[in-house]
Amino acid sequence: MIGSIRTLFNSITIKIILGITILLFILTGIGSYVINDHKDYIAKVNGQKITNTEFDQAFNDEIDHQQQILGDNFKYIIKNDFYLNKIRQQALMYLVDKSLLSNYANNLNLRISDDQLKQVIFNQQYFQINGKFDNTQYKNVINKIGLTVDQYIELLRKELSIQQLVNIIVNSDFILPGEIKKLANLIFQKRSIRKATINVNKLEKQQNTTDDEIEQYYRQYKDRFMIPEKFRISYIKLNADNIKTIVNESDIKNWYNNNKFKYNISGRNHYKIIQTKTENDAKYVLDKLKSGMPFSELAKKISVDPISAQKGGDIGWIKFADIPKEIKNSHLNKKGQISDIIKLSKGFLIVYLEDTIPNKSTPLSKVHDNILNQIKKENIQNIFDKLNKKISITALNNRDSLKDVEIATGSKIVKTNWFSIDNMPKEIDYSAIMDILYKGNISTGINSDVIKLDDYHSIVIHIDEHKQKEIKPIKQVKLQIITMLKKDKAKQQAKLQANQLINAMDTQKELNIAGIPLTKSKIISRNSQDPIDQRAFDLPSPDKGKYSWGIAEDAKGNVVIIMLNKIVPYHVSQDTIENLTKIFIKNNSEIILKTLVSNLSKNAKIKYNL
Repeated sequence: MIGSIRTLFNSITIKIILGITILLFILTGIGSYVINDHKDYIAKVNGQKITNTEFDQAFNDEIDHQQQILGDNFKYIIKNDFYLNKIRQQALMYLVDKSLLSNYANNLNLRISDDQLKQVIFNQQYFQINGKFDNTQYKNVINKIGLTVDQYIELLRKELSIQQLVNIIVNSDFILPGEIKKLANLIFQKRSIRKATINVNKLEKQQNTTDDEIEQYYRQYKDRFMIPEKFRISYIKLNADNIKTIVNESDIKNWYNNNKFKYNISGRNHYKIIQTKTENDAKYVLDKLKSGMPFSELAKKISVDPISAQKGGDIGWIKFADIPKEIKNSHLNKKGQISDIIKLSKGFLIVYLEDTIPNKSTPLSKVHDNILNQIKKENIQNIFDKLNKKISITALNNRDSLKDVEIATGSKIVKTNWFSIDNMPKEIDYSAIMDILYKGNISTGINSDVIKLDDYHSIVIHIDEHKQKEIKPIKQVKLQIITMLKKDKAKQQAKLQANQLINAMDTQKELNIAGIPLTKSKIISRNSQDPIDQRAFDLPSPDKGKYSWGIAEDAKGNVVIIMLNKIVPYHVSQDTIENLTKIFIKNNSEIILKTLVSNLSKNAKIKYNL
């Protein structure tokens, strides 16, 4: 669960902190499963299906995200089955956790106002033409993904309500009663274990293989014995490093005036609220406030909003553009003002304006150097783009050779040795070049067009020679296959033996008979980095006079039987709990979110259909 919460925290909470919506997810994939009646699903959360289409979208989004983070190193990681399975698990848990939070947001009656929706929609570049919202463009985009405007609004409202919930939690000291003590007990808990190791290398020496097994393994896993596709190319690189440009002060001033909106700092209001179920309760609150009772004290005692009440009604700072319509209509504009009773769809609200910061603009002097660099960058890019267009014409006019490009650029042709996707020369190790080569966009003996590597660098390549991938002959890999087969057989035998032993009536006695000794008892803590110790913390607490057994694998590939003797309790002092609470509130929004989702998960009906 911790891994999935980390994924949820990174992919939702961080986006909220940065002010980014999840609109792109809706635009790129959600339409296909909203309007289609999918009978297949991968999980149900409180009766609500998570379809395979949703899962595929979440998985693909995470793959794209990882590719952006890892860059060219992604090509090595994507081949790892363990890595892919982990992403699949995280994608599924992300969707489950997201569904739990959506239900919780509904139960709390968190609502996204029409003004908030409009603000988000108007600011999306997908719906803009020349930097301004265009209604026709908006409808066209929605129609293209197979949604009606009403369907899209409902989906966006749901996504934003989740963001609102997480944002409230991240920016508050929201702690569920008793959860800090439970977390403290889990964090400081220790366990007493013993281990018995089945030596896989020893079993490997006892294994035999047949020619039929070798042949079958060779056919089944032929991709493991491929000689990769190889290339030998020539290339000429272009760069903008030597391009110089002059920027006048008048240019900087004009840029500032034309883009002044970028330097506006939005004003904000700091609010406190008291929410009541009935109008009479709201009237009672107003009377108490008029008699001089502090707002925060009343909020803690009376407000039915479980999150803000704990903070004395504090809901934090809200930008002018994001203020909910209900609060905006109360026309609070001076520090210390209290609203009249505001009727909500469910319940009533009284708002207190704690503080306010007006709109203001950043002066030119503060952003002068940034604008100077921006104009220089644009000028250099424009000059470089013109150079690229000129070289593109030269490269394509005579595609048989780079000689004309060499003359036009004044740069020497560079030739490579043979290379494959796994050992591309550092100078040309770019995904853009890889795509050109391995997607067959150009033929041997032909120039490419100009390939843009980044804003300041590009390249033209010429494929000199090309070798298709091929399978190594079985004779060449026979010894390798024998080793793999023996290792697989040995590991299967070790796992089978381990399962038989832990399911025996007397596991310790059977271990002695098998000559597999148990180590002495060892006390381990949860912060251990040993994967075997981590596995021990997944085992259920043993019953009195009994043991819990589990199986793990050590770094050498041996199968390890874990014997959990007992849980070593830790007495959590009140001082420790108070200190942990302060730490969690200040630095551990992720843990707070984990606590909430864990609690929601315990009370939810979750069914997996894997």
